[in-house]
Amino acid sequence: MDQIWETKSSSSSSSSGLFSNTTSSSPALSPSSDDGSSPSLGFLSLQNSILAKELEKLPTTFMLNVLEEMSHQPELVHLQLEVLSNPVNVSKILHTEPCGREKMLKFFLILEKSNAGFVWNLTEQYQAVMALLPNLPDGHLLGFSNNLELGSFLVETGWYAEASVILSLARRQAGSRPLELLKTLRVALVAESLASRYEEASQTITDIAALIKHAKNVPMTLTAGLHHSLSVCFFEESDFEGSYQHGVMALQLLDDSINCSYETIVGTFRQLAKTCLAMKRPGQARLLITQAVSWSRHHFGAVSVPYAEALEDFAFYLLAVNAYRDCLKIESEVKDVYFNLFGHLCLQPELAQGNLAFRLYLESYGYKNIGSIDQYMDYVLDLDRGRSGTRNGTDDRQMLAIKRIPAMMAVTNAAHEEMLTSREFEEALESIRAPPLMLDDSMEVLATSDLLRDVNQMHTAYFPTDVMFRVQRSPVIQMVRPKSKRSLKKLPEQLERFGLQNKNIVFIVNDLVDNARRNKNYFRNTLEIGLEDNVHTSELITSMVQKRILDPDCLRLGWVLVDYPNTAEDVDNLFSLLFDFYDLHKTQLIDAIERHNCIVIDGVNFSLLLLLLLRLVVKLVSSSDFEGGLIATERVGPSGGTFRCQLPWGLRLGRCR
Repeated sequence: MDQIWETKSSSSSSSSGLFSNTTSSSPALSPSSDDGSSPSLGFLSLQNSILAKELEKLPTTFMLNVLEEMSHQPELVHLQLEVLSNPVNVSKILHTEPCGREKMLKFFLILEKSNAGFVWNLTEQYQAVMALLPNLPDGHLLGFSNNLELGSFLVETGWYAEASVILSLARRQAGSRPLELLKTLRVALVAESLASRYEEASQTITDIAALIKHAKNVPMTLTAGLHHSLSVCFFEESDFEGSYQHGVMALQLLDDSINCSYETIVGTFRQLAKTCLAMKRPGQARLLITQAVSWSRHHFGAVSVPYAEALEDFAFYLLAVNAYRDCLKIESEVKDVYFNLFGHLCLQPELAQGNLAFRLYLESYGYKNIGSIDQYMDYVLDLDRGRSGTRNGTDDRQMLAIKRIPAMMAVTNAAHEEMLTSREFEEALESIRAPPLMLDDSMEVLATSDLLRDVNQMHTAYFPTDVMFRVQRSPVIQMVRPKSKRSLKKLPEQLERFGLQNKNIVFIVNDLVDNARRNKNYFRNTLEIGLEDNVHTSELITSMVQKRILDPDCLRLGWVLVDYPNTAEDVDNLFSLLFDFYDLHKTQLIDAIERHNCIVIDGVNFSLLLLLLLRLVVKLVSSSDFEGGLIATERVGPSGGTFRCQLPWGLRLGRCR
């Protein structure tokens, strides 16, 4: 394989091939000459080729580090181009290096900027090699698996035309194997849909349907991925009903019984969130998009493309529900993430990563006197009519983005309608689990040492923001375990005080309200850290509420989180009302504590007190017909079958009975 590539590379270098447009060279690479003249372009090309061959002999990790250093040296761009024009090197880095995809994307952006059409030329190199070696095994660096991985990488980074070429090669290598063909068509369908090639996408759907009939034992992960791809396709064609149905099918498959990739999980949440907006279900969209943001930050990091893409979808959600200023704040954070990843390259639309269609749509909101965005789209599309692409065969990214705006417009128009509920959606949510907390999900008994240890782990291991509720060690609710004879003597008095009948579970409430009020300012100051960025505060809260309250208690009973506190002020109001609620219904809450066997001991921090007390409130409301106090309830829908619980501090629960 290497010999074939060397022959091709040598012939390319000796003619006017790869570096025929080179205009400058590095002094470090230029040989000294007596007459002071510049070295010939042919000599520079030959020297770069020799150095590239030396780099290829190095271990992949070392070669990747050298290429990264070249990214900071503009005079070495031609040597970097020589190395990455070899398909073997590209596949080797993507396949063997854990951080290869992110770094490869940066290399591609740099080379695309300095050598327009680099990625398209690379795909042509792949085609040439595949023509010489059509029967490579799957495990080869240019075999089916690696070509499928490269195609997926190109789809994720916005080179849809190039991805289609690579995926067609992978499809040819798949032969008549149905599972391999389905894997290829799943990715190809997304590429065609996002590139607005709807006729090709329709044919791909037909091919998928035909293969499904003959394929046996299709893995659940692949089935979920196919439904997600179909959801993307129907959404881009503005068929929101079809997109919603396939999105829910994908969601139903994402449970703990299958080993789905994090990319598929986050992608399903993101896509279904947008579809729920189109289906006039903004509450469900909010739950999904906050889950997507939490998952992406937890698993990919705060400076990563998946996290930035999830945040951008969250900004789209905010725009759809008329929260324009909040949308701008989130979009500003998105730009910061991309700038940290790619520097000035993220400012150029022809190279920028992320949702360019949304950015153009958002930008149109800043102009009030130039007419509607659809008039501008008609004007641009008229100019583009009859033009299939750029001279190299690649896509015009801005033009593709404009073609995707109509679907986004339809979503924002639909999202302004009255929110609906869907029992089918709620049932699907019951099988979904957010990223696991370090605390035991059952949370029936908390040991002091374990709790404090796990709180520290939560800060680094789960929550998607640095704004963390600090540990407050003053006892709020205290449990006494009757281990000694002395403590056993106190038992009757304690039981009589609180009306508890179960002698194995003993509670002592140490003036909960006064203690909480005394620590209120401390908690308020902690929350104000996150007030500058509302998404982090609200994201943290919804993650805690979703995992600590809804997962163990509500989803099983049919409840769905449809709203939560957005700002530090909302959360402060939540505490005030929670204290008042406790004052009014202290006896009922204690009865609920005993009935549901929930034990809390000293050493618990203030945030967990909030969550555990809220958990009791939710149990009290969801397990009885209790109405009154500060909880307002209503029945909606023609038959009154939908029950909503409105808690005035910003947390709303919706349930279908």
